[in-house]
Amino acid sequence: MNIQKDIYVNRLPLKEKIEYFRNEMVSTGLKEGFSSPKTVEISQNLDALLNKLLEISKF
Repeated sequence: MNIQKDIYVNRLPLKEKIEYFRNEMVSTGLKEGFSSPKTVEISQNLDALLNKLLEISKF
């Protein structure tokens, strides 16, 4: 991800970030393979966001 993209993503609400990373993961997986290091890294970022949403939703 480049710096401008990072700044854009950091300003998105949580649910939009989740959708963004989900789309990035699928797109990268189709291009580079679903077990590529880049796809796995995006998947881990998505997992962290989903865990954050789950934690927030408990209240």
